[in-house]
Amino acid sequence: MARYVIGYVPGGAYANGISYLELSDTMHIRGYGHASCSTSDEALTWLFDEQKVSPNDVICAGIDTLMSWATVGTFRPMDYFLKQEYPEVENLIFSVNSAYGAMAIHGMVFAHALIRCAPHIHFINESHPKVAYYAQTGFWHDYLTRTDQLNIDPKESHESARWTCNKMFNEVGAVRMWKELLQWINHDAGYSMVQSSDITIPIDDSEWDALYSAWFTYHLGFRSTCRDLMKLEEQGLLTINLSTDQSSRIKLLRQRFAGEDQSIVRMMENRIIIPCELEEKVKYLWLPASAGDANERFT
Repeated sequence: MARYVIGYVPGGAYANGISYLELSDTMHIRGYGHASCSTSDEALTWLFDEQKVSPNDVICAGIDTLMSWATVGTFRPMDYFLKQEYPEVENLIFSVNSAYGAMAIHGMVFAHALIRCAPHIHFINESHPKVAYYAQTGFWHDYLTRTDQLNIDPKESHESARWTCNKMFNEVGAVRMWKELLQWINHDAGYSMVQSSDITIPIDDSEWDALYSAWFTYHLGFRSTCRDLMKLEEQGLLTINLSTDQSSRIKLLRQRFAGEDQSIVRMMENRIIIPCELEEKVKYLWLPASAGDANERFT
Protein backbone atom coordinates (compact mmCIF):
# COMPACT_ATOMS: atom_id res chain seq x y z
CA MET A 1 0.00 0.00 0.00
CA ALA A 2 1.40 3.37 -1.02
CA ARG A 3 1.27 6.41 1.22
CA TYR A 4 1.85 9.98 0.11
CA VAL A 5 3.14 13.19 1.66
CA ILE A 6 2.16 16.28 -0.33
CA GLY A 7 4.08 19.55 -0.64
CA TYR A 8 2.50 22.73 -1.96
CA VAL A 9 3.92 26.25 -2.28
CA PRO A 10 1.53 28.81 -3.82
CA GLY A 11 3.61 31.51 -5.46
CA GLY A 12 1.45 33.07 -8.17
CA ALA A 13 1.18 32.52 -11.92
CA TYR A 14 3.49 29.72 -13.13
CA ALA A 15 5.01 29.60 -9.63
CA ASN A 16 2.70 27.30 -7.66
CA GLY A 17 4.98 24.44 -6.69
CA ILE A 18 3.37 21.03 -6.14
CA SER A 19 5.09 17.79 -5.11
CA TYR A 20 4.65 14.42 -3.47
CA LEU A 21 6.74 11.81 -1.70
CA GLU A 22 5.64 8.21 -2.14
CA LEU A 23 6.26 6.05 0.94
CA SER A 24 6.59 2.30 1.30
CA ASP A 25 4.89 0.11 3.90
CA THR A 26 7.90 0.72 6.15
CA MET A 27 7.44 4.50 5.76
CA HIS A 28 10.62 4.92 3.73
CA ILE A 29 10.64 7.15 0.66
CA ARG A 30 10.43 5.15 -2.56
CA GLY A 31 9.46 7.81 -5.10
CA TYR A 32 8.73 11.48 -5.61
CA GLY A 33 7.44 13.98 -8.14
CA HIS A 34 7.27 17.75 -8.54
CA ALA A 35 5.87 20.32 -10.95
CA SER A 36 4.88 23.98 -11.19
CA CYS A 37 1.52 25.45 -12.17
CA SER A 38 -0.52 28.63 -11.65
CA THR A 39 -3.41 27.81 -9.29
CA SER A 40 -4.49 25.39 -6.58
CA ASP A 41 -6.93 23.77 -9.03
CA GLU A 42 -4.09 23.05 -11.44
CA ALA A 43 -2.00 21.66 -8.59
CA LEU A 44 -4.79 19.30 -7.53
CA THR A 45 -5.34 18.23 -11.15
CA TRP A 46 -1.64 17.44 -11.60
CA LEU A 47 -1.55 15.51 -8.34
CA PHE A 48 -4.69 13.40 -8.59
CA ASP A 49 -5.34 13.18 -12.35
CA GLU A 50 -1.93 13.32 -14.01
CA GLN A 51 0.16 11.59 -11.32
CA LYS A 52 -2.68 9.26 -10.29
CA VAL A 53 -2.11 9.85 -6.58
CA SER A 54 -5.12 8.47 -4.74
CA PRO A 55 -6.65 10.86 -2.17
CA ASN A 56 -7.24 7.81 0.04
CA ASP A 57 -3.47 7.31 0.32
CA VAL A 58 -2.53 10.88 1.35
CA ILE A 59 -1.41 10.91 4.99
CA CYS A 60 -0.12 14.48 5.45
CA ALA A 61 0.90 17.64 3.63
CA GLY A 62 3.29 20.55 4.03
CA ILE A 63 1.84 23.81 2.71
CA ASP A 64 3.61 27.17 2.64
CA THR A 65 0.66 29.27 3.73
CA LEU A 66 -0.91 30.86 6.82
CA MET A 67 -2.71 27.91 8.41
CA SER A 68 -3.80 30.13 11.30
CA TRP A 69 -4.51 33.81 11.83
CA ALA A 70 -3.83 36.06 14.80
CA THR A 71 -6.68 37.97 16.44
CA VAL A 72 -4.36 40.55 18.01
CA GLY A 73 -1.08 42.05 16.88
CA THR A 74 0.78 42.30 13.59
CA PHE A 75 2.53 38.93 13.81
CA ARG A 76 1.36 35.59 15.15
CA PRO A 77 3.15 34.09 18.18
CA MET A 78 5.01 31.59 15.98
CA ASP A 79 6.12 34.44 13.69
CA TYR A 80 7.56 36.31 16.66
CA PHE A 81 9.34 33.13 17.72
CA LEU A 82 10.97 32.65 14.31
CA LYS A 83 11.95 36.32 14.09
CA GLN A 84 13.65 36.07 17.48
CA GLU A 85 15.34 32.75 16.67
CA TYR A 86 16.57 33.73 13.20
CA PRO A 87 17.02 37.52 13.00
CA GLU A 88 19.26 37.10 9.93
CA VAL A 89 16.22 36.09 7.84
CA GLU A 90 13.45 37.93 9.68
CA ASN A 91 12.56 39.79 6.47
CA LEU A 92 11.33 36.44 5.09
CA ILE A 93 8.72 36.16 7.86
CA PHE A 94 5.63 38.00 6.68
CA SER A 95 3.08 39.78 8.81
CA VAL A 96 -0.45 38.45 8.46
CA ASN A 97 -1.40 42.02 7.54
CA SER A 98 0.92 42.07 4.53
CA ALA A 99 0.72 38.54 3.13
CA TYR A 100 0.69 37.92 -0.60
CA GLY A 101 -2.58 36.82 -2.21
CA ALA A 102 -1.49 33.49 -3.72
CA MET A 103 0.23 32.36 -0.53
CA ALA A 104 -2.68 33.34 1.71
CA ILE A 105 -5.60 32.28 -0.52
CA HIS A 106 -4.51 29.35 -2.71
CA GLY A 107 -2.68 27.69 0.18
CA MET A 108 -5.81 27.61 2.33
CA VAL A 109 -7.98 26.55 -0.62
CA PHE A 110 -5.60 23.65 -1.25
CA ALA A 111 -5.67 22.68 2.44
CA HIS A 112 -9.49 22.66 2.51
CA ALA A 113 -9.58 20.54 -0.65
CA LEU A 114 -7.22 17.98 0.89
CA ILE A 115 -9.20 17.76 4.12
CA ARG A 116 -12.40 17.12 2.19
CA CYS A 117 -11.08 14.57 -0.30
CA ALA A 118 -8.37 12.75 1.70
CA PRO A 119 -10.12 10.83 4.50
CA HIS A 120 -6.92 9.39 6.01
CA ILE A 121 -4.87 12.57 6.23
CA HIS A 122 -3.30 12.85 9.69
CA PHE A 123 -2.18 16.46 9.66
CA ILE A 124 -1.39 19.50 7.53
CA ASN A 125 1.87 21.20 8.36
CA GLU A 126 2.46 24.90 7.82
CA SER A 127 5.80 24.85 6.05
CA HIS A 128 8.16 27.78 5.71
CA PRO A 129 10.78 26.45 3.28
CA LYS A 130 13.03 29.50 3.01
CA VAL A 131 13.37 30.06 6.76
CA ALA A 132 13.45 26.31 7.46
CA TYR A 133 16.29 25.81 4.97
CA TYR A 134 18.31 28.53 6.70
CA ALA A 135 17.52 27.09 10.14
CA GLN A 136 18.58 23.63 9.00
CA THR A 137 21.75 24.44 7.08
CA GLY A 138 22.86 27.92 8.08
CA PHE A 139 22.84 28.92 4.39
CA TRP A 140 20.63 31.48 2.70
CA HIS A 141 17.98 30.23 0.30
CA ASP A 142 19.77 31.61 -2.78
CA TYR A 143 18.02 29.71 -5.57
CA LEU A 144 17.10 33.13 -6.95
CA THR A 145 19.31 36.19 -6.51
CA ARG A 146 18.08 39.76 -6.38
CA THR A 147 19.24 41.68 -9.43
CA ASP A 148 19.99 44.82 -7.46
CA GLN A 149 22.48 42.81 -5.40
CA LEU A 150 24.21 41.68 -8.59
CA ASN A 151 24.28 45.16 -10.13
CA ILE A 152 23.04 43.72 -13.44
CA ASP A 153 20.78 45.47 -15.90
CA PRO A 154 17.64 43.27 -16.06
CA LYS A 155 17.00 44.52 -19.61
CA GLU A 156 20.03 42.61 -20.82
CA SER A 157 19.59 39.00 -21.92
CA HIS A 158 21.47 36.30 -20.06
CA GLU A 159 21.76 32.64 -20.89
CA SER A 160 19.77 30.36 -18.52
CA ALA A 161 18.38 33.39 -16.70
CA ARG A 162 14.79 34.24 -15.92
CA TRP A 163 13.78 37.64 -14.66
CA THR A 164 10.81 37.79 -12.33
CA CYS A 165 10.17 40.23 -9.50
CA ASN A 166 13.72 41.64 -9.82
CA LYS A 167 15.24 38.19 -9.25
CA MET A 168 17.44 36.03 -11.42
CA PHE A 169 18.02 32.29 -11.50
CA ASN A 170 21.21 31.54 -9.58
CA GLU A 171 22.51 28.30 -11.08
CA VAL A 172 25.22 27.77 -8.46
CA GLY A 173 22.78 28.10 -5.56
CA ALA A 174 20.09 26.05 -7.28
CA VAL A 175 22.40 23.14 -8.08
CA ARG A 176 23.72 23.10 -4.51
CA MET A 177 20.21 23.12 -3.05
CA TRP A 178 18.99 20.28 -5.29
CA LYS A 179 22.03 18.19 -4.40
CA GLU A 180 21.35 18.72 -0.70
CA LEU A 181 17.64 17.96 -0.96
CA LEU A 182 18.19 14.79 -2.98
CA GLN A 183 20.81 13.64 -0.47
CA TRP A 184 18.28 14.05 2.34
CA ILE A 185 15.64 12.19 0.33
CA ASN A 186 18.10 9.38 -0.43
CA HIS A 187 19.01 9.16 3.25
CA ASP A 188 15.37 8.70 4.24
CA ALA A 189 14.88 6.25 1.38
CA GLY A 190 17.71 4.12 2.74
CA TYR A 191 19.53 3.95 -0.60
CA SER A 192 20.67 6.19 -3.48
CA MET A 193 17.31 6.44 -5.17
CA VAL A 194 18.18 9.43 -7.33
CA GLN A 195 21.20 11.57 -8.18
CA SER A 196 21.18 15.29 -8.88
CA SER A 197 22.65 14.57 -12.32
CA ASP A 198 19.46 12.68 -13.18
CA ILE A 199 17.20 15.74 -13.08
CA THR A 200 16.87 18.99 -14.98
CA ILE A 201 17.19 21.92 -12.59
CA PRO A 202 14.06 24.13 -12.83
CA ILE A 203 14.84 27.83 -13.20
CA ASP A 204 12.10 28.77 -10.72
CA ASP A 205 12.39 27.87 -7.03
CA SER A 206 8.73 26.86 -6.53
CA GLU A 207 9.29 23.17 -7.30
CA TRP A 208 12.26 22.94 -4.94
CA ASP A 209 10.28 24.72 -2.22
CA ALA A 210 7.35 22.33 -2.69
CA LEU A 211 9.49 19.18 -2.58
CA TYR A 212 11.42 20.53 0.41
CA SER A 213 8.10 21.27 2.16
CA ALA A 214 7.03 17.66 1.60
CA TRP A 215 10.36 16.25 2.79
CA PHE A 216 10.61 18.60 5.81
CA THR A 217 7.08 17.62 6.85
CA TYR A 218 7.79 13.91 6.36
CA HIS A 219 11.14 13.98 8.15
CA LEU A 220 9.97 15.92 11.20
CA GLY A 221 6.61 14.18 11.29
CA PHE A 222 7.86 10.59 11.08
CA ARG A 223 11.66 10.37 11.26
CA SER A 224 12.88 12.89 13.82
CA THR A 225 12.01 14.70 17.02
CA CYS A 226 10.55 18.15 16.56
CA ARG A 227 8.64 21.03 18.06
CA ASP A 228 5.16 22.17 17.08
CA LEU A 229 5.03 25.96 16.86
CA MET A 230 1.23 25.82 16.96
CA LYS A 231 1.67 24.88 20.63
CA LEU A 232 4.18 27.50 21.70
CA GLU A 233 2.57 28.31 25.02
CA GLU A 234 2.12 24.64 25.96
CA GLN A 235 5.80 23.96 25.33
CA GLY A 236 6.98 27.12 27.07
CA LEU A 237 8.79 28.25 23.95
CA LEU A 238 7.59 31.82 23.88
CA THR A 239 5.77 34.43 25.92
CA ILE A 240 4.30 37.30 23.95
CA ASN A 241 4.42 40.66 25.70
CA LEU A 242 1.29 42.47 24.62
CA SER A 243 0.97 46.23 24.69
CA THR A 244 -1.51 47.84 27.07
CA ASP A 245 -3.87 48.52 24.18
CA GLN A 246 -3.73 44.89 22.99
CA SER A 247 -4.32 43.57 26.51
CA SER A 248 -7.32 45.88 26.91
CA ARG A 249 -8.84 44.71 23.64
CA ILE A 250 -8.45 41.05 24.62
CA LYS A 251 -10.09 41.76 27.98
CA LEU A 252 -13.05 43.46 26.30
CA LEU A 253 -13.47 40.61 23.84
CA ARG A 254 -13.44 38.04 26.63
CA GLN A 255 -16.05 40.00 28.54
CA ARG A 256 -18.22 40.33 25.44
CA PHE A 257 -18.24 36.59 24.81
CA ALA A 258 -18.34 35.49 28.46
CA GLY A 259 -21.13 32.98 29.02
CA GLU A 260 -21.58 32.38 25.30
CA ASP A 261 -19.62 30.07 23.01
CA GLN A 262 -16.69 28.87 25.11
CA SER A 263 -14.68 28.00 21.99
CA ILE A 264 -14.65 31.71 21.16
CA VAL A 265 -13.31 32.49 24.63
CA ARG A 266 -10.54 29.92 24.20
CA MET A 267 -9.76 31.39 20.81
CA MET A 268 -9.32 34.83 22.33
CA GLU A 269 -7.05 33.44 25.03
CA ASN A 270 -4.74 31.92 22.42
CA ARG A 271 -5.05 34.85 19.99
CA ILE A 272 -5.14 32.32 17.13
CA ILE A 273 -7.94 31.39 14.72
CA ILE A 274 -7.90 28.12 12.77
CA PRO A 275 -10.73 27.31 10.31
CA CYS A 276 -13.10 24.76 11.85
CA GLU A 277 -12.51 22.00 9.29
CA LEU A 278 -8.76 22.19 9.91
CA GLU A 279 -8.74 22.76 13.66
CA GLU A 280 -7.62 19.27 14.69
CA LYS A 281 -5.24 18.81 11.76
CA VAL A 282 -2.97 21.87 11.73
CA LYS A 283 0.65 21.65 12.85
CA TYR A 284 3.70 23.86 12.49
CA LEU A 285 6.58 21.39 12.77
CA TRP A 286 9.99 22.84 13.49
CA LEU A 287 13.53 21.77 14.29
CA PRO A 288 14.21 20.26 17.72
CA ALA A 289 15.74 22.58 20.30
CA SER A 290 19.02 20.69 20.61
CA ALA A 291 22.61 21.87 20.63
CA GLY A 292 25.04 21.27 17.81
CA ASP A 293 25.08 21.85 14.10
CA ALA A 294 21.69 21.81 12.39
CA ASN A 295 22.86 19.33 9.76
CA GLU A 296 23.78 16.83 12.46
CA ARG A 297 20.19 16.82 13.69
CA PHE A 298 18.99 15.68 10.28
CA THR A 299 21.19 12.63 9.81
